[in-house]
Amino acid sequence: MGGGVCYHSYISVCINGSAHGFFKGARGLRLGDPMSPYLFVLAMEVLCMILQQIIGQETAFKYHWHCVELSLFQLGFVDDLLLIYEAHDPSIAVFQRGVELFATLSRLHVNPAKSQLILSKAAHHDRTRLLATLGFQEGQLPVKYLGLPLISSCLSLAICKPLLDKIDRCIQGWGRISLSFTAWVQLIKSVLMALNTYWAMVFILPKCIIKEIEKHLQNCLWKGIAGTGYSKVAWPQVCNPIDEGGLGVRDIQSLNLTLMSRQLWEGHGDRGKSFDYKTRCYQTLSVILGMTLITLIGGLMEANSQTKKLMVFFIHRAQKQSGFLYV
Repeated sequence: MGGGVCYHSYISVCINGSAHGFFKGARGLRLGDPMSPYLFVLAMEVLCMILQQIIGQETAFKYHWHCVELSLFQLGFVDDLLLIYEAHDPSIAVFQRGVELFATLSRLHVNPAKSQLILSKAAHHDRTRLLATLGFQEGQLPVKYLGLPLISSCLSLAICKPLLDKIDRCIQGWGRISLSFTAWVQLIKSVLMALNTYWAMVFILPKCIIKEIEKHLQNCLWKGIAGTGYSKVAWPQVCNPIDEGGLGVRDIQSLNLTLMSRQLWEGHGDRGKSFDYKTRCYQTLSVILGMTLITLIGGLMEANSQTKKLMVFFIHRAQKQSGFLYV
């Protein structure tokens, strides 16, 4: 859903627990303002309550099959909103009623040019009718959300091309400046590795993608923009700590496994929620990330045999506690 360009507010001052008067804001709050995400979340909470009320009245409504246990139908962050439901007429009617009522209350209307309908393969026979009913553009996976692709399949080199292109753009931009070898090392460690870290926090990166990223970094370090010269030191040696003769550049595969293991730790750590609830949350996130809890564990074990040796996983189901034991 696409929101308006700016929010227009009427403000009431609360004095001693009661509201007194209304006055109009001096200016609109544009997207990108530090307060914008907070107001967006508050507005989406109103939409969520409206939809919950209508769903409770409409018995024919059907959740997406991944979202039934959590009764999940809405995900929103920053300035994007995802509505998830089964592609049939009663469910579509519920969302149309809810969005129209929300627009009446808030004057925030759906922008069809910025809204997309993404259908599963099972619903493609109703594609024309559903698009005509909603008036949205048809979208295809992968789509970009929070700078990352939403996919329903394995991560491929073609999907990671935006990451490689961003690395190349940074390198080409720095090539216009005369930089020393030490400066290139620092830029790789502080900037280019940060781009990889964001992806490594979400996806288990395949080896072919890791090798391609390392190839870009290696060429940047030893050959520069001109592409001349040769690698004087093997890349694994470059990734060693400085006190072991390396340059202290992080190894991407080790970093990826560490960040993925952290997801498992957070998913099963004792933070006030039961293991069963967290497991259902991970299963529900597969709607967005295409990755279930079992897939995440299996991918970690398959990606590196050392992970399996160093990690002993135990779950106390009776006490609803869980964690990792490192040996």
